[in-house]
Amino acid sequence: MTKQPAIAVGTHCIHTSKWEKRRCRVVAQDGAVVVVKMERGGYIGVPENH
Repeated sequence: MTKQPAIAVGTHCIHTSKWEKRRCRVVAQDGAVVVVKMERGGYIGVPENH
């Protein structure tokens, strides 16, 4: 199994939840957890998922 590259800080992403999909940007990373800044919202920590 090959290791996928880590998600880079500054990358734009889409956070998917049970209820919605929201645009976001990665602002920090610590191991397998990334902190994202939600567009027009606050910061949340989410597991890194490729």
